[in-house]
Amino acid sequence: MELSQRLSGLRESFIREMTRLAITHKAINLSQGFPDFDPPRAVSEAAHRALDSGGNQYTITWGIPPLRQAIAGAPMGILNTSPVRFAFAKKLETLNAAGERLAQRKVR
Repeated sequence: MELSQRLSGLRESFIREMTRLAITHKAINLSQGFPDFDPPRAVSEAAHRALDSGGNQYTITWGIPPLRQAIAGAPMGILNTSPVRFAFAKKLETLNAAGERLAQRKVR
C-alpha cells in the first residue's frame, strides 16, 4: 500500500522518539509517565474524589486558586511552573556542580 504524498512529511511524535531512544540506549525515559509501581492508596482515593466531583478538565495554566493560595502560604521550596519541563530543568540545574552544563536537545 502506498501512502499519500501529504503524509510523507509527518514524523513520529517527540515522546515516541524519546521513548524509542531511551529503549535503544537503556536510558531512563523521562518523556512519559510510566511508573512501575502503584500510587499510594490515599493518592488513588483523592484522584477518584476529584474525578467524582467534576475535577476532570485541564485547569488554567497558572493553577487553580486553592493551589496558588496553598503554595503562597507554604514554606519556601515549592516551585509552581507550567509546563513541568521547566521545573524539571530547574531541578537538574540545582544538582549540577558549578561550571557544569546540562545537555540540551533542540525540539523541532
